[in-house]
Amino acid sequence: MGADVPVDLRLQGGEVFRLGPALSVEILHVPGHSPGHVGVWDPASRSAIVQDAVMGRGLLDTDGNVIHPPPLVDLAGAERSARRLLELHPERLLTAHYAVMEGEEVTAFLEQTIDFVERARKVVRSHADLPLRELLAQGDAELGPFTSMPNELAATLRAGLQEAGLKARP
Repeated sequence: MGADVPVDLRLQGGEVFRLGPALSVEILHVPGHSPGHVGVWDPASRSAIVQDAVMGRGLLDTDGNVIHPPPLVDLAGAERSARRLLELHPERLLTAHYAVMEGEEVTAFLEQTIDFVERARKVVRSHADLPLRELLAQGDAELGPFTSMPNELAATLRAGLQEAGLKARP
């Protein structure tokens, strides 16, 4: 893909870049999938470009069935990110794994993200006493089932355990 390019600008969210005489975009801090995840907000078109910051209930196959869990490392961050996006009322949402969403589809997808986080927390609260392998199986049963890389659900469940001040049992 080419030579390494040094990072000489660190974005934290809140930065505004003027891209032309009538176009400025704002950088959004949207953690959850990763701690330093950022997205771009274009207020003129009401478009949010957020890559993996929000993932609904998980990744879909070509028929629209959820097959892959959303790997989240920070449940509170994922929830805050989805709620922040809801507050912006985007007309358009661009992600890494889904077709461009518009209108009410955006709101529904962001609400699915929040619902998934809440459901993951419930799984952790209900089954925190289980060893991680069994917690993962229980999470897959209650949040999935996921046919593509269900082991990535472990990141989400581990984040839920950490949020609750618990450690995964081996």
